Parts: sequence; structure tokens; C-alpha cells
Amino acid sequence: MSENNTNRKTEKETEPNDQKIQRQISQKKVLIAILAIAIIFSSVFLIRHFMTSAKTVGKQITVELDAAFGGDQPGDEGIITAAEYNEKTVDALELLLKKDGNFKVLRTHEAGTAGSVDQRAEKINADKPDVVLCIRSEGSRNAEESGMKIYANVPTSPYHDQSLALADQIKASFTEDVWTPSVGYLYYRPVKSNTFQIHYADEADLKDYGEETLRLMQQCDAPVVVSTGIHVTNQSDVDTWASENGYKKAAKQYYAALKAVYVTD
Repeated sequence: MSENNTNRKTEKETEPNDQKIQRQISQKKVLIAILAIAIIFSSVFLIRHFMTSAKTVGKQITVELDAAFGGDQPGDEGIITAAEYNEKTVDALELLLKKDGNFKVLRTHEAGTAGSVDQRAEKINADKPDVVLCIRSEGSRNAEESGMKIYANVPTSPYHDQSLALADQIKASFTEDVWTPSVGYLYYRPVKSNTFQIHYADEADLKDYGEETLRLMQQCDAPVVVSTGIHVTNQSDVDTWASENGYKKAAKQYYAALKAVYVTD
């Protein structure tokens, strides 16, 4: 009788231990399953993260180049036409950018053709570039007038900061050539009905003037920089920049500015 009681007691004592072991095994299985799921989700996240990072780093910057005037629209005329300088400088810059895999290059209109501001802005908005660089030139009744003017989106524009960053970099690139570029904003101040006076503000002047600016800038849904490279009526400007070497030299400096702003080594 005593022996049977002892056996039963032993069996009763071992039952809880078996259950405890089973419970521990079940808990371990659950923990292992949770850990496996966590590892899977972490792996997916990391893969997606690195893929996204790679895409971000390798993303091409779409630059839309705009040569003001062209074709049957010569623009200002002097020793050469504005269209000639604009197109040939854009041609040289396009070649440089196309050799660099960091950039995708578009044009608002092909060389030898013209497009109105509305047409060019419409194409830009359809293309959705990261930045627009308009290269133009002008003439003056004063043959001594010279120098380079670079215009950024006005301070009230949502694209102001991006535009100004490139404008400042273009200025820095050309300053190295003992050139005298300036960066600022171009406004049209109304004088009377259908009459406007050009109003120039330095880049440090962030006041909201409530005035019209360059139409291409107003109509484009992208950062725009308008660079007036030379005065076609100034002999020194033309001698320096309106030649095969001059176009290539200017293109290299625009290209350097774009790289400095948009390409991270």
C-alpha cells in the first residue's frame, strides 16, 4: 500500500514538470517564430532602404536648356545676333551634359528654331525638369555696356532657393575668369497702361515688390535661372565669348556650376 502511494505521488509530482517543459518548448517556438518574422521584415526593410538609397544617389538630374530666340527670331542684333550666341553656347553645354551620366538633357526648342515664351513654358511644364537654364544675350545703344547678369526666381517664388543656389554657383564659376557677373531679380514696374520700367534688385533684396518678373519664370513649374551672358553690341564681349573656344569655355563653366549644385561625389 505504501509502495503504490509512493508511485502515485511520484507520478503526480512529475506531471507538472512535463507540462512546464512543454510550456517552455511552446514559448521557445513562439519566440523563434516572432524572431524569424522580425528578421524577415528587417531584411525587407533594409533591402528596400538600400534600393531606395541607390536610386536616390543614381538619380539623373533633368536639365532643360533654353536658348532665347533662334530660327527667324534673331533677338538683339549687334556684332553678332543674340540667337547666334545663345544657340551655340547651349549646343556646347548640351554636349558636355550628355557625356555626364548624372544628367538628362532636354531643350525647349531645337537649334535653328524659335519658340514663343508660352510655347517654351508649356514644353517645360510637360517635361517636368529639375531645373531650367535659359541662356540669352542682349544689346545696348551704349557699345561700352558689358558684363554678365544672372537672374534667379524672385524671393516670393516657391523655387527661389533652388534657383538662387544655381545662380550663385554660375556667378562663382564665371568670376574665376576676371568677369563681372551679378546675381539678382528682374522686375517690371508698371508706369502706366501697358508701359513698364525694368526694375533690378540685388539678390540680397528679398522684399516682396508685387511686380511682374520674367514671363518664363512666372509660367514655369520648376526652378529657372536666366543667364544673360554677353552684350552682342560690345566688341570685347564678342571677342571673348562669341567664338568656338568662347562657346566651349562658357559651356564648361555652366557645366561646372550645375555639377557643383546637383552632383554629390
